[in-house]
Amino acid sequence: MNINFKNLSEKDLSLIYKWFKKKHVKQFYSLKNWTLEDIAKKYNPYIKNLEPIYAYIINIDDIPIGYIQYYYLKEYPFDNQNLSKDIIDKTAGIDFYIGDENYINKGYGKKVISKFLQDILKNKFKYCIADPDTRNIASIKMLEKLDFKTHKMIPYKNQIGEQVLLQLMIEKI
Repeated sequence: MNINFKNLSEKDLSLIYKWFKKKHVKQFYSLKNWTLEDIAKKYNPYIKNLEPIYAYIINIDDIPIGYIQYYYLKEYPFDNQNLSKDIIDKTAGIDFYIGDENYINKGYGKKVISKFLQDILKNKFKYCIADPDTRNIASIKMLEKLDFKTHKMIPYKNQIGEQVLLQLMIEKI
């Protein structure tokens, strides 16, 4: 199995649109009803390097199966994150989902995140954080298998205005 990460391009936006409609992606990631124009507005700044978010399509054996992005935590800190400046300066945050339902609940997530940490983040950062919704048990369990540890629970208002609790998890890479 060959896992690789391709920089997000404008050609991928229709795929993101398709995945955003999937129930398992909508539940914790896309949340609302997105139009293709909404997706272009959100992702074009990443594609054009206008925002410090680095976006990729996840491929397994040349099949696009999901999305992953990283950012410098110091650019997008959490309120009350209780991390030292040294850790903040050396930490990447990640967001991800598997969009193709043929690849969910089969152990691919763990392999993808492990490879992303190794191939993309390890030489740039000392730590990685993820912030799954506490109701996203599958994501939390997968991150725990990769030795991410819960740092703190953070109250957060999501994109549809719902108050949720995020489980801020950190891993030394």
